[in-house]
Amino acid sequence: MSTLEHAPLVANSPKEAAETMISEGSPLQQPPPHDTEESTAAPAEFPRWSAQSEGLVAEFHFSSYLACIEFVNRVADIAEEMNHHPEMTVSWGKVRLAVMTHSKKAVTSLDQEFVRKVEALCEQMPSESEASLAPT
Repeated sequence: MSTLEHAPLVANSPKEAAETMISEGSPLQQPPPHDTEESTAAPAEFPRWSAQSEGLVAEFHFSSYLACIEFVNRVADIAEEMNHHPEMTVSWGKVRLAVMTHSKKAVTSLDQEFVRKVEALCEQMPSESEASLAPT
């Protein structure tokens, strides 16, 4: 049976349905494994990030809207690589990121790793496209 042809799905809950689809070779992807130890703290070495109700949150300021979009595209590459996707809000000169592990309804080591990768990206961004990537 191809991935597009599935037998009728009978499940008692959405979670059971998803587990059945995954076990039958559904094209759904699962996030990469990570430890289950939960932590609400942002990595101490990155002061721009703070723990808020929606997870770890940071704002990034740029000199133009296009610089914001360039940054968002690079963050999207990180998110796809990790299969871990933040909420991103873009406005003129500002990008806001919020990340949490929704399946755990908490901040986990996966979120902290995402923060580290975004911060490494900030160090690589060309200075002419950024107004300020320093913590605000």
